[in-house]
Amino acid sequence: MPEGRYAAPGRFAPAPIDPSRTRVPACSKCGRDLVFVVMHDTGKRMPCDPGMRPGDGRTTLVVRWERGRDVVGRVVAQATPSLSGLTPHWGTCPCRPRTVAVPDSAPVQPSLFD
Repeated sequence: MPEGRYAAPGRFAPAPIDPSRTRVPACSKCGRDLVFVVMHDTGKRMPCDPGMRPGDGRTTLVVRWERGRDVVGRVVAQATPSLSGLTPHWGTCPCRPRTVAVPDSAPVQPSLFD
């Protein structure tokens, strides 16, 4: 056989994965692992926590399905218990600043008509 015309045995086997070149995406603030879901309507990527969980009627979940190599999803607010999905990371990140409503401590001004 002429050299170069036929491949050597095992040439088309996939190359071994180099652990230093593969990584799991992580949050830049808290360091937790993330799964990115491409939103069906906008095409943007939303970071989500990796575990699937059922809805409880109050939480917001990202219901996902596979489309080729992408994971496509749609946000469902107040997901029912029949749905299961991923939790958006922006709601569970401990490093995300949250504003807390503080009651006004100023005394109430009396009305002139009381």
